[in-house]
Amino acid sequence: MSNYIVEPAKSGRSTCKGKCKNLIAKDNLRFGSISQHNGYCYWRCLNCVTPAQLRNVENSVGSLQNVDGFDGLTTSQQNHFIEAWNFEAKSPSTTKASKKKVIKK
Repeated sequence: MSNYIVEPAKSGRSTCKGKCKNLIAKDNLRFGSISQHNGYCYWRCLNCVTPAQLRNVENSVGSLQNVDGFDGLTTSQQNHFIEAWNFEAKSPSTTKASKKKVIKK
């Protein structure tokens, strides 16, 4: 068993521990980091995975295909999971735009 897991959310009750803090909708893919201290799983939506997590996953299990739960995903889900970790495709301008605050008058 690794310290990481990927799966479709079983309910809409888990909250992303990444930047967005949103609920992860039922059946949406979620990525979990399992704490070695208390065994608790910290879930993130795929939009909130980070380059540091990718390095940790690679150091721990070798590749994304070795994350627990990966083999149980459909081919489409597997592709979506791998694409979510493609940080070069995530545009910095999109990230900056999403951080702008809208001031209502």
